[in-house]
Amino acid sequence: MQKNTKQSPKSISDLTLDKSQDKGGHAAAFLRLCERELGRSIRKLHDENLDIGALRADGVFVRKNKGHPVFDFAGEFHPRKSPLREEDRFKSLAELGLFFNFEFGPPATARFLDGYFTPGNLSRAERVELRKKLVKNLDRVFYTRLRNFDKFCTQQNASFAPISISGCRGWRRTSVPEADVQRLMARSAEIMENAKVLKSGRSSRVVLVEDFPHGPAVLKRMVPRDLHSRIKNMLRPAKALRGWRFANGLVLRRVPCALPLAFWTRGAKGYLLTKFVDATPLRVLLRSNVPAWNEMERAAAGEKLAALLAKTVRNLHNMGYSHRDLKPSNILVELKAGIPIGVYIMDVDGIRAQYQPVPMSKRAKDLGRMAAPLTPFFGKEDCFIGRLVENYLGWSAAKPDLVSQLSNLVRAQAARYSLRKR
Repeated sequence: MQKNTKQSPKSISDLTLDKSQDKGGHAAAFLRLCERELGRSIRKLHDENLDIGALRADGVFVRKNKGHPVFDFAGEFHPRKSPLREEDRFKSLAELGLFFNFEFGPPATARFLDGYFTPGNLSRAERVELRKKLVKNLDRVFYTRLRNFDKFCTQQNASFAPISISGCRGWRRTSVPEADVQRLMARSAEIMENAKVLKSGRSSRVVLVEDFPHGPAVLKRMVPRDLHSRIKNMLRPAKALRGWRFANGLVLRRVPCALPLAFWTRGAKGYLLTKFVDATPLRVLLRSNVPAWNEMERAAAGEKLAALLAKTVRNLHNMGYSHRDLKPSNILVELKAGIPIGVYIMDVDGIRAQYQPVPMSKRAKDLGRMAAPLTPFFGKEDCFIGRLVENYLGWSAAKPDLVSQLSNLVRAQAARYSLRKR
């Protein structure tokens, strides 16, 4: 009696690849097959002159039938009388190409495009030329979308609404009523003085708001440090607005950070309200050795933490963002049974958007600043930085020259930051 090998469809946005769990390589092989077969499926629809619009990863469902992927597409198909234009084809491929590039690296995007361009009467040179054109189009779409995110955050839409209170400018999530924000604004001075302080510096103060109606929240107040900062704020968006914009950008691209709920500015002061993340600051973890690990547990935790931090920072850099202040107080670690299972990037108002691929020097600066305080805690410096760089490079870690180049840059930045802290 044959087993029924059909499975219920699953969105391709839920596809993940954990190499530590994929002992036989079956999941990786199925993922590679999915990438090519999805390209072929979309090509068949296009060859039938069906315009399927801008396909998103959460609108494509895959199920396994006798070991082969079968795809279903959400949305409407629009039949055309004439062959589809090149622009219409690119529109359908752009979102999925970005998804594969972001989640699994450029080789996944290349396999997806190979699947799309393989059938038909195109020569190899024509296929290569079309693929180059599409990859260039993906970069343009991706970085243009990031550049236009300011407009997205300052327009009425399903997720955001302006705060219409005299004397202030700001935006909020539609899930947070304006009355709740208004009550919080009226008590902001009292909260800043009496609430539990999570972090305090020369230009900012972060406190915990435990009695917020929508659950515990974190309120950050930002003030200009000096005249130079005031002049800079006149020439560019306020720090609270930048924090709101970049936090929403990270949430949109599934980089773990605190969910922004609202922001507002009053005069020179800016406030950013985010959801409270129940996790341990890495600074606390390093100072208090919580939990008390033995040598073997410490090595396992260091390996896991290197993988989590590397993936998160890589995703941040792939968006064209550089953080510039990745220190232990700006990283939260989620623990389960004493083992790190997740990390969160905080203090996102200092992020700089490159709107182009982040240069290697800036990547090394972020990694080095993050690695400097961790290397003595998680073992030998060369060992931890090596694992961090290998996890960061991911698909391209097989290139020894690239690993060596980035490792040397990260070590130099880590040493520089360590000397500056003494």
